[in-house]
Amino acid sequence: MYNGVGLPTPRGSGTSGYVQKNLSFVGNKTYHQLCYERDPSKAKTDALCKKVDPGIQEHEKKREVEIKCIELQDMLEEQGYPADEIDSKVNEFRQALLERQKEEGNKNSVENQQILSQYDDVKNQKMKSALGIRSDYIEGSAFNFEEKKKIAETEKISRDLR
Repeated sequence: MYNGVGLPTPRGSGTSGYVQKNLSFVGNKTYHQLCYERDPSKAKTDALCKKVDPGIQEHEKKREVEIKCIELQDMLEEQGYPADEIDSKVNEFRQALLERQKEEGNKNSVENQQILSQYDDVKNQKMKSALGIRSDYIEGSAFNFEEKKKIAETEKISRDLR
Protein backbone atom coordinates (compact mmCIF):
# COMPACT_ATOMS: atom_id res chain seq x y z
CA MET A 1 0.00 0.00 0.00
CA TYR A 2 1.32 3.44 -0.90
CA ASN A 3 -0.35 6.62 0.40
CA GLY A 4 -3.45 4.63 1.25
CA VAL A 5 -3.83 3.43 -2.34
CA GLY A 6 -3.65 -0.21 -3.32
CA LEU A 7 -3.81 -3.49 -1.52
CA PRO A 8 -2.70 -3.68 2.11
CA THR A 9 -0.87 -6.85 1.15
CA PRO A 10 -0.60 -8.56 -2.21
CA ARG A 11 -0.81 -11.99 -0.59
CA GLY A 12 -3.59 -14.11 -2.01
CA SER A 13 -4.65 -11.51 -4.60
CA GLY A 14 -2.84 -13.11 -7.52
CA THR A 15 -1.09 -9.81 -8.28
CA SER A 16 2.22 -8.23 -7.46
CA GLY A 17 0.48 -5.40 -5.67
CA TYR A 18 1.97 -2.83 -8.04
CA VAL A 19 -0.36 0.19 -8.45
CA GLN A 20 -0.57 1.81 -11.87
CA LYS A 21 -2.58 4.54 -13.52
CA ASN A 22 -5.90 3.62 -15.15
CA LEU A 23 -5.30 4.68 -18.76
CA SER A 24 -8.92 4.14 -19.76
CA PHE A 25 -10.24 6.66 -17.25
CA VAL A 26 -12.37 9.39 -18.81
CA GLY A 27 -11.89 12.59 -16.87
CA ASN A 28 -14.21 15.49 -16.21
CA LYS A 29 -15.29 17.73 -19.05
CA THR A 30 -13.04 20.65 -19.70
CA TYR A 31 -14.24 24.24 -19.74
CA HIS A 32 -13.96 24.28 -23.53
CA GLN A 33 -16.32 21.31 -23.91
CA LEU A 34 -18.81 22.82 -21.47
CA CYS A 35 -18.97 26.07 -23.47
CA TYR A 36 -19.84 24.19 -26.65
CA GLU A 37 -22.38 22.08 -24.79
CA ARG A 38 -24.21 25.22 -23.68
CA ASP A 39 -24.17 26.85 -27.10
CA PRO A 40 -24.44 24.26 -29.89
CA SER A 41 -24.00 26.94 -32.56
CA LYS A 42 -20.35 27.14 -31.50
CA ALA A 43 -19.87 23.40 -31.87
CA LYS A 44 -16.86 22.27 -33.82
CA THR A 45 -17.46 20.92 -37.27
CA ASP A 46 -15.62 17.94 -38.56
CA ALA A 47 -13.05 18.64 -41.29
CA LEU A 48 -14.97 16.46 -43.71
CA CYS A 49 -18.21 18.33 -43.10
CA LYS A 50 -16.89 21.77 -43.90
CA LYS A 51 -18.52 23.30 -46.94
CA VAL A 52 -16.33 24.00 -49.95
CA ASP A 53 -16.21 27.51 -51.28
CA PRO A 54 -16.42 27.41 -55.10
CA GLY A 55 -14.70 30.80 -55.20
CA ILE A 56 -11.58 29.22 -53.74
CA GLN A 57 -11.61 26.49 -56.39
CA GLU A 58 -11.94 29.06 -59.15
CA HIS A 59 -9.14 31.13 -57.63
CA GLU A 60 -6.84 28.07 -57.53
CA LYS A 61 -7.46 27.40 -61.22
CA LYS A 62 -6.75 31.02 -62.16
CA ARG A 63 -3.64 30.98 -59.99
CA GLU A 64 -2.29 27.93 -61.85
CA VAL A 65 -2.87 29.70 -65.17
CA GLU A 66 -1.09 32.85 -63.98
CA ILE A 67 1.89 30.85 -62.71
CA LYS A 68 2.30 29.24 -66.14
CA CYS A 69 1.98 32.65 -67.80
CA ILE A 70 4.66 34.15 -65.55
CA GLU A 71 6.98 31.22 -66.31
CA LEU A 72 6.47 31.83 -70.05
CA GLN A 73 7.08 35.55 -69.60
CA ASP A 74 10.35 34.91 -67.72
CA MET A 75 11.50 32.48 -70.40
CA LEU A 76 10.74 34.96 -73.20
CA GLU A 77 12.51 37.78 -71.34
CA GLU A 78 15.61 35.60 -70.96
CA GLN A 79 15.56 34.91 -74.70
CA GLY A 80 15.52 38.67 -75.39
CA TYR A 81 12.10 39.25 -76.98
CA PRO A 82 10.72 42.82 -77.00
CA ALA A 83 8.18 43.73 -74.27
CA ASP A 84 5.17 44.21 -76.58
CA GLU A 85 5.76 40.83 -78.26
CA ILE A 86 6.11 39.15 -74.84
CA ASP A 87 2.80 40.67 -73.72
CA SER A 88 0.97 39.49 -76.83
CA LYS A 89 2.36 35.92 -76.58
CA VAL A 90 1.57 35.71 -72.86
CA ASN A 91 -2.01 36.93 -73.47
CA GLU A 92 -2.52 34.36 -76.25
CA PHE A 93 -1.12 31.63 -73.99
CA ARG A 94 -3.39 32.75 -71.12
CA GLN A 95 -6.49 32.65 -73.37
CA ALA A 96 -5.55 29.17 -74.62
CA LEU A 97 -5.08 27.90 -71.06
CA LEU A 98 -8.41 29.35 -69.92
CA GLU A 99 -10.23 27.76 -72.86
CA ARG A 100 -8.58 24.39 -72.20
CA GLN A 101 -9.51 24.69 -68.55
CA LYS A 102 -13.17 25.28 -69.44
CA GLU A 103 -13.16 22.22 -71.71
CA GLU A 104 -11.52 19.93 -69.16
CA GLY A 105 -13.75 21.01 -66.31
CA ASN A 106 -12.95 19.18 -63.11
CA LYS A 107 -11.35 16.08 -64.65
CA ASN A 108 -7.82 16.85 -63.53
CA SER A 109 -8.67 18.68 -60.34
CA VAL A 110 -9.92 15.62 -58.46
CA GLU A 111 -6.63 15.68 -56.57
CA ASN A 112 -7.67 18.97 -55.03
CA GLN A 113 -8.54 18.44 -51.37
CA GLN A 114 -11.57 20.69 -51.52
CA ILE A 115 -13.17 18.67 -54.28
CA LEU A 116 -12.47 15.52 -52.32
CA SER A 117 -14.25 17.07 -49.37
CA GLN A 118 -17.26 17.70 -51.64
CA TYR A 119 -17.34 13.99 -52.46
CA ASP A 120 -17.03 13.20 -48.76
CA ASP A 121 -19.90 15.59 -48.03
CA VAL A 122 -22.10 13.72 -50.52
CA LYS A 123 -21.10 10.43 -48.88
CA ASN A 124 -21.92 11.83 -45.45
CA GLN A 125 -25.34 13.00 -46.68
CA LYS A 126 -26.08 9.53 -48.07
CA MET A 127 -25.03 7.94 -44.80
CA LYS A 128 -27.17 10.37 -42.79
CA SER A 129 -30.20 9.58 -44.91
CA ALA A 130 -29.52 5.84 -44.64
CA LEU A 131 -29.32 6.04 -40.85
CA GLY A 132 -32.30 8.38 -40.61
CA ILE A 133 -30.36 11.26 -39.06
CA ARG A 134 -32.21 14.56 -39.34
CA SER A 135 -30.57 17.52 -41.08
CA ASP A 136 -30.99 19.69 -37.99
CA TYR A 137 -29.16 17.18 -35.76
CA ILE A 138 -26.31 18.69 -33.76
CA GLU A 139 -23.38 16.43 -33.00
CA GLY A 140 -23.27 15.51 -29.31
CA SER A 141 -26.87 16.51 -28.67
CA ALA A 142 -27.71 12.94 -27.65
CA PHE A 143 -26.13 13.66 -24.27
CA ASN A 144 -28.09 16.87 -23.70
CA PHE A 145 -31.00 15.40 -21.75
CA GLU A 146 -32.77 18.72 -21.13
CA GLU A 147 -32.92 19.43 -24.84
CA LYS A 148 -34.18 15.90 -25.51
CA LYS A 149 -37.03 16.44 -23.04
CA LYS A 150 -38.00 19.71 -24.75
CA ILE A 151 -38.02 18.05 -28.17
CA ALA A 152 -40.08 15.13 -26.86
CA GLU A 153 -42.61 17.55 -25.33
CA THR A 154 -42.97 19.56 -28.55
CA GLU A 155 -43.41 16.36 -30.58
CA LYS A 156 -46.03 15.13 -28.11
CA ILE A 157 -47.93 18.41 -28.36
CA SER A 158 -47.79 18.33 -32.16
CA ARG A 159 -49.11 14.73 -32.15
CA ASP A 160 -51.94 15.71 -29.80
CA LEU A 161 -52.95 18.60 -32.06
CA ARG A 162 -53.38 16.30 -35.06
